[in-house]
Amino acid sequence: MILTILTAAILQAPQLQDDVVRLQSGTEVRGRILRETDDYIELRVGDGMVLGFAKSKAAAILRSVDRDGPETDESTMRSEDREQWFVLHDAGGEVVGRMHETVVRSDGETRIGQEWHFERGDQDVAMTVLETLDGADRPLSCFYHERVVGRRGEVESERVVRGVVEDGQIAVTRRSTDGSSKRRYAFADTARFPLELRHELRGASGRRVGSFEVYDPQLEQWRRVEVDAGSMRTIEHHGERLRVKIVAVDPGDERSIEWLDGAGQCVRREVNGPSLVALPVSESRAAALGDRRSQEFESSLVTEADERFALWLPNPMWRNTSTRAGEISVHAEMLDATMSLVLLDQLDSSVLLESAVDTVERWLRLAHPDLEFRSRQHTVLRDVHAVRLRGEYEVRARGGSQRRVCDVVVFSRDDGSFLSFCADAPRAGYEELAEDIERVLGRLELRREGFAPTPQGPVVGKR
Repeated sequence: MILTILTAAILQAPQLQDDVVRLQSGTEVRGRILRETDDYIELRVGDGMVLGFAKSKAAAILRSVDRDGPETDESTMRSEDREQWFVLHDAGGEVVGRMHETVVRSDGETRIGQEWHFERGDQDVAMTVLETLDGADRPLSCFYHERVVGRRGEVESERVVRGVVEDGQIAVTRRSTDGSSKRRYAFADTARFPLELRHELRGASGRRVGSFEVYDPQLEQWRRVEVDAGSMRTIEHHGERLRVKIVAVDPGDERSIEWLDGAGQCVRREVNGPSLVALPVSESRAAALGDRRSQEFESSLVTEADERFALWLPNPMWRNTSTRAGEISVHAEMLDATMSLVLLDQLDSSVLLESAVDTVERWLRLAHPDLEFRSRQHTVLRDVHAVRLRGEYEVRARGGSQRRVCDVVVFSRDDGSFLSFCADAPRAGYEELAEDIERVLGRLELRREGFAPTPQGPVVGKR
């Protein structure tokens, strides 16, 4: 009854960029989605009022596709308290852990925290990360605690790292089951911590591209981190189109991408590329880590039927459609795009690469007679020499015609066999798709050891 009165009081005339929750009762609530998990949604309506609903009460959720980015400006984003729960799944789609992230501002300071929990074989791994900023959002301190407990409850290892910034230096104290140590480093005005850098990028307006010197207390070392934040793309989310802001962070070993919705909330975050992914859920679902059957996700790694090669899906918009040995094919329905990796077993290993490229070009022209290749370049792919072609052709249908782009890479493996990668997509959306293509090409697995990657996550590379 109270909910009905509130929603009736705050309904406004439709706005161009309103999100709409249509309740089972027929009532429509218009506003801005602030927070969403698998079973809960929260909107800001009217003059700052916030309403939350269980998704079971919603008949439909209509998201505005006109928003160009987070509605919350940089100052608001960095000053708001925030909280989000995540489940973590690995490359095979199996849930391996959970994460709780918070941002709390009080007493003139901002505290950014993450709590991680992993089940690793017969061990439970718990990690806490906490960073503190002053009133001007300058780094004050960092803290990392890692604890590994065996199935019988015994502590197998423990490590605590604490860093305090003062007078242009950071004093780092380390304590573990192996002993303790103290170190001191110069800490420039431009130096950063991992969480606070990501926090700033999430709320920043416009495009941010650059590199930063970051002290990582988990690794106990400095890292040069490349960032690219603020570009936009349209994704498929819960079966609907959603415009998201992209925050990409590359510390040198793996480029990880985060998607933010129109309220600045995380929709999907890569922790270690597609090998370990964090997805937002409700607190109750995150706590039910052991209920694996209700938390299944698509595998990020697609392997050829005879396990001769594999590729990593760049994001969940892509689905595996492979049915035959000797090829991998993935499709993104919303993008009307396809990527394939095909073994050219018709070609003998004695054939030169240029001849193999000519053969692939002829085959493609048989399928698309008007295909015109506009570039042909030599390149290196996964440490092997390759040739890349890019062309365009036209598809005619009753509704008109469509120009499509064909992006082809031909290369050979160690055993002399040839493979051909081909991406096919509408020219109109090709630029937005380009990063997906480059991510797939950069992670093609041509050797069997890549099919079963080593465990990924914050515990990897610990000292």
